[in-house]
Amino acid sequence: MSLHESVRQCMSQHFNLPVESITADATLNDLGMDSLAMVELVCVLKEELHLNLSEADVVVSPDSTFDQAVQAVQVAASAGSVPVAQWTAPA
Repeated sequence: MSLHESVRQCMSQHFNLPVESITADATLNDLGMDSLAMVELVCVLKEELHLNLSEADVVVSPDSTFDQAVQAVQVAASAGSVPVAQWTAPA
């Protein structure tokens, strides 16, 4: 499973969003996510996907698209101990 799909699944499960509504160009605001939800999302991703992330390292805003948010997670995770190029979904 790709990082995009894993993030999409986490968002769907933890924020009760239909998977089909989480498209590449949907903004976080469109998905009903405020700044607190974005911090919560980073915490969820750290736990669920075992990524080494810091809330301060994932720079997104309510106007960020889902695709931009995933790219921010990739950049932050790559700076940590788990290079995204070697990342695979947990079993």
